[in-house]
Parts: sequence; C-alpha cells; structure tokens
Amino acid sequence: MGPHLHLDLIEDATGDRLDPLPFFSKYIKDNRAPRAEAIMIFPQPGKGVVQGSLQNKIIALNTVGPTEAWGVIGAGIKAYDYMTGTSNRYGVYSVTLYVDGAEVYNSVVDRYSPDENRMINSWTHGHFMKSFIDPGNTLRMLRAHNAERGLVTINEERDYHFLYELKDYYGNTARYRFVISGKKQPVPPLEHKEKYLFKWDQVNYLQEPGMTLIVPKGVLYTDLPVQFKVYPDSNAVSYIYQLNDEGVPLHASCELSIGVRRRVVQDTTKYYIARKTGNRLSSVGGRYENGFVKAKILSLGTYVVAVDTVPPVVTPLSKNTWARAGKILYRVKDGQTGIRSYRGTIDGKYALFQWEMMTNRLICKIDPARVSKTGKHIVELTVTDHCGNVTVLKDIY
Repeated sequence: MGPHLHLDLIEDATGDRLDPLPFFSKYIKDNRAPRAEAIMIFPQPGKGVVQGSLQNKIIALNTVGPTEAWGVIGAGIKAYDYMTGTSNRYGVYSVTLYVDGAEVYNSVVDRYSPDENRMINSWTHGHFMKSFIDPGNTLRMLRAHNAERGLVTINEERDYHFLYELKDYYGNTARYRFVISGKKQPVPPLEHKEKYLFKWDQVNYLQEPGMTLIVPKGVLYTDLPVQFKVYPDSNAVSYIYQLNDEGVPLHASCELSIGVRRRVVQDTTKYYIARKTGNRLSSVGGRYENGFVKAKILSLGTYVVAVDTVPPVVTPLSKNTWARAGKILYRVKDGQTGIRSYRGTIDGKYALFQWEMMTNRLICKIDPARVSKTGKHIVELTVTDHCGNVTVLKDIY
C-alpha cells in the first residue's frame, strides 16, 4: 500500500463523523455502480431453517433456481463500490432490500458518532453486510421498515421475491434479484444446553473456580448462548478459559478476573492476561490483585494468565549515517505486552523521539540548535514494556 490520505470530517455541533464525499462531489467523477459478490441467508436460531439446515447459507449470484427456507430468516450481501479512474474499492453508500416489492431494510452510510463506532461489529458478518438489525444495535445508519427489525418470515409455500438495490452517492445503481421458495419443513426448537445464556439487555455474570467475568447491560448486541469451557494445564500459570468458542466483539469493555495457580515469579507486575488464538498469545494487559489478574476485554474468546519478564529489543539502525543525515533511528520490538513508554537523551539532555508505528521505529531528528554538528555525542534510549521490563541502550555517534 503506497502513500495515501485518510480524511476525517467531524461536525462541530454533534461530534459526528460525516461522509466527506458530498463536500467534494463536484470535483470527483464517478459513473461506476456498486457491485455485489454474494448473498447470505441467516436462519434465526429456533425460528427458521434454510435448505433444511440451521447454518447460514451463501447464495452465489449466478445460482439457478430458488433457495428453500421456512420460518424467520435474515439476508445479507457482500458488495463493494468502485469509482471511475481507480481500482480502489469502497463501502456501499446505500443498500436497500425489498421483499415482494415492499421495502424491509435500508442502510445509508452518511454519519456516525464515536459511541456508535463498534456497532459495525453487529452490522457485519465477515465480509457480509446484514440487512437486519440486532436488538442491541442502535446504529443510526441502519433502518428497518418492518416490525421484525428487517427479518423476513417465510410462512407460505410460495416463492418470495427478494431484490437488493445498491447505490453510490452519485446515484449509480445496481440491482440483484433472488428467490426464496417457502417449503414447509421442521424448525428445530432452540434448546440451550449451554450452562450460560447471556442476555443483551441484562447484566450477565460468569463465575467459575478461578475466574469471574461481568458483562454489563447493553454490551452485547443480541442474546448469546455461551460455549464455555475450562482447559486445565498443570504446568500453566492459570487454567485456560474459553469464554466462547468464537470471538464475539463487545460494545464496551468487560472486567475479566483470572486466578494465578502457580507463582512462577514473585514480582506480580510481570503477570498479565492474554487472549489465546491457536498457539498465539495477545496481551490485553491487567494488574495483579489478591491472587487474581484483572483486565478489561473487548471481545469474548479464550484467555489465560501469562508472564512477561523479557525486556524490549532495541536495535540501532544505520548508526554511521546519524550525524550526516541528522537523524537517529532505532527499531524497537516487544514480543509480549508491547511498548508502554520510551525516553531518549543526547548528551544527557532530553531529545524528542517519535514512534513510527508501521515500522516499529523510533526516530529523532537532531536539532542543530541544541546538538553540535561536530564532536562525539552520547545517545541514551530507555524503553519500557507494559510489565515494567526495561531496556537501556547507549550509543556514541
């Protein structure tokens, strides 16, 4: 990806983030319509089936013949917008779903507030935009035009004619039709065999030996049967706790507490909570308190307590060019909890280093008013990770 510009347009009165295209539309030419790639049908748990299955069903755009369903279903579409003169792809400005000629759902990507930002996790399913609204999702860009939040009830043995209409800001339009054939078939009732069923509109508690999770009201977007498991490991610092078998993004953070079973180090600042994905651990931070490590999480998944005693790795780059280029470069990496702070000096005086996130580099542009261009100079860089491990490096140039 080459150099490019991100433009954020913020409305003073509300703080809303606005679509900037209306302000620049007269300068931009576009005669290309959005383009869809696939449709997805979502049978609602305990209420609907598609092709005799409870699983979501992808419908290719070139599918011949109808797809059979019964009960309550939702639809979604994978689509992108394109513009004249570029191969870039963009989000679709307007998506409208009609069923038998009646509008049931519409989305218009025109504005959102920072408080709504994480609601995109509820609107989307992978690369698909859902055309129904979860009960806890109040994102203003989404509008349902029936009493079922955009869901469709298939309760007659006939063909239901679906139409997607995709528009960009300039009015370039694409339409995609597909048929759902109502075929009466058994809809298995929703049986909650799980120990925990989280409600989106209630406070939820999950408490097991060595672990506590509190999920506040409104943090989930819909009810969730929690696929909870505990994986004991006699050699681990803590048990491994699967809060759900799939990652579930949350609207706001929840407090997770996990007990430390083995004090492998006495310094309690070295303990943290990590999310476990396969064999990879990703730190979510945390603090030790009365035998537990507590952290805020933004997604349900699998978590464990880990230990970080390894300081950051700091490497000088092209040191023989610092004086000539007027620039000091270091590469900084930390394999576990990440960089919390850094501080640099030149000849004992504070020097401003800037963090270049994409390349993991610290860069200091040498100020000739403060640092002589002649003679030897001592650079000292102190880098600290989130568990307090410190690396101090001194270099002479």
